[in-house]
Amino acid sequence: MTRLTQLAATLYLVALPVAGASAQKIARGVIKGFVVAANSTPLPTAIVTLDSSRAQVMTDSAGAFTLRNVVVGVHMLTARRLGFAMASAMATVAAGESTAVVLRLEPAPQMLPEVEVRGRKVIDLPRFTAAVERASRNTGAVFTADDIANENPLETRSLLEQLPGVHVNDRGIMFDRCQDSGMLPSRNAIRGSSGNGSFQPASGPSARIQVYVDGHRLTYRDAPGSASSMHDADDANGILKSINPRSIAVMEVYTGVARIPGEFLEDACAVVAIWTKAY
Repeated sequence: MTRLTQLAATLYLVALPVAGASAQKIARGVIKGFVVAANSTPLPTAIVTLDSSRAQVMTDSAGAFTLRNVVVGVHMLTARRLGFAMASAMATVAAGESTAVVLRLEPAPQMLPEVEVRGRKVIDLPRFTAAVERASRNTGAVFTADDIANENPLETRSLLEQLPGVHVNDRGIMFDRCQDSGMLPSRNAIRGSSGNGSFQPASGPSARIQVYVDGHRLTYRDAPGSASSMHDADDANGILKSINPRSIAVMEVYTGVARIPGEFLEDACAVVAIWTKAY
C-alpha cells in the first residue's frame, strides 16, 4: 500500500465517527397524564408546565394532558389551577415511548373576606366568584391578582402567552381558533348578520378578539371606517397594552367560540374579560 493510500484510509477512519455523530437524531418521547383533585375528581383548565419552561399545556374537560416531542431523560412536571396548591411530579421519558403521570392537587386555603388595613384595601376573591365560576363552566382560563403578582408581567398581553393556541408578538395577538389577529380588519369586514338585522355568531372575518373591562365592551361594534370607530385605540391588542396588569383582580380568557359564554358571544371568536380591583 502506498503512503498516499495509507493517508487516505486514515482520514476516512477519522471522519467516519464524526459523520455518524452528526447524523444521529435526538431521541424523544411523549408524556401523557391527568391532573386531579385530592378526591380524584378530574380538573380541567389546569396548566401543566415542563421543567419550569415555556412548554405548557392545559388539561381538557377530563383533566387529561399530553406533552409531545419531549427529550429522553428525567423531567419535572408542575401543575397549577385556581383554588388549588401547585403540585409537582417527576417523569422519566424513554425513546419512542409514552410515560404516564398523575398530578394530584390539594385545595388551597380559602381567602379571607375584604378588610381595610390602615387605609389600604385588600382585594378578596369572593367578590369575583361569578367570573371564576363562569370561566370554569365554559372551560376558560382564569388569572387572579395573585397569579399576576407571581408572574410579574411587563404587559397584560404577555399573560396570554401561557395559554395553548395563543401567540403574542410585536405585531399583535393571534388566537389559533380565530381568523383575525386582533387588529382592526379591512373596510369590507362587518359584524355577522343574518341579513334581517339579527345577530349571528361568526368565526370568519367578522368574528374578532373582543375585550371587556368591568363588564363594558371596549372593542368596536361598528363597521370599520365609521365615524365612531377608534382605529388606533379600539382594538384588542392596543387595549390590552394600555391596561396595567397590576390593576387586574381577575381576568377571564376564552380561546374559541365553543367556549365563550353567551353574554360575551357577540362578534367574538375569542374573549378577554378583565375585572379590575377598582370594580
